[in-house]
Amino acid sequence: MASWYYSKFGQTKGPISQKALINKILKEELELDDYVSEESNQAWKKVRDFPQLMDELHKPIDLHIAAPPADFLSAETASVSQSNVYFYIPLHRLLVMTILTGGLYELYWFYKQWHYWAEQKQQAWRSPDREMSNIFIVLQIFERIETDKELNRVVRADFNGTALFWTWLLFGLAAWILTALFLNDKVTQAIVTFTLLIADVYFLLPVQKYINSVNEKLGNQYEKPSWGHYLCLAIVWIPLLIVAFNQLIKSVLMPFKTIR
Repeated sequence: MASWYYSKFGQTKGPISQKALINKILKEELELDDYVSEESNQAWKKVRDFPQLMDELHKPIDLHIAAPPADFLSAETASVSQSNVYFYIPLHRLLVMTILTGGLYELYWFYKQWHYWAEQKQQAWRSPDREMSNIFIVLQIFERIETDKELNRVVRADFNGTALFWTWLLFGLAAWILTALFLNDKVTQAIVTFTLLIADVYFLLPVQKYINSVNEKLGNQYEKPSWGHYLCLAIVWIPLLIVAFNQLIKSVLMPFKTIR
């Protein structure tokens, strides 16, 4: 069996077996962008550039295992086995809510994906506000979903998390520049912003489709709208309704002020 070396913090360590190397990647001790070398060719490349490692990370696990009798399953165990894997919602909800909330729902979507990973994997991440303020948390979320063993044992990931992130980031920068060009034309700016908002959520769809395909095979049900769902709507629409109500009151009172 091939032996592997890996580089971390400027230090070369090894040799270790391929299985041990894979375990380090799954435990987040090594990232996909860390450099490793196979003893047989001694070429140092990133983890993601070794097809045999990526194939092993995505290797499905046979799910056809005889289930124990129901009497041996506690209620707690049954509830865990039937829980959704990551944030399982229909695609139309992601699209519609992103549009209705002016993109705020996307932030909630990222939070829900992060929260599942942090809680289920029992990782000692920093607080959500500090984590979510780091733009590269999006890269980490995409990559962790792409290589997640729990997901890949059911369906192999069909997207590249790193490529998806950089495309999403570059599109966002281009969208920001394009929107800034129409600062003096509010109508055009609103149309451009709305169009870009719809296009931006497109980059989340491959990830959501993958999560949905796994949960569908597991027989799970869509997550019902929670407090975060309605909070996103409230943050956007309550101020708009207040402004609209004030304008209505002013228009109603205007004739009486004119008479006076």
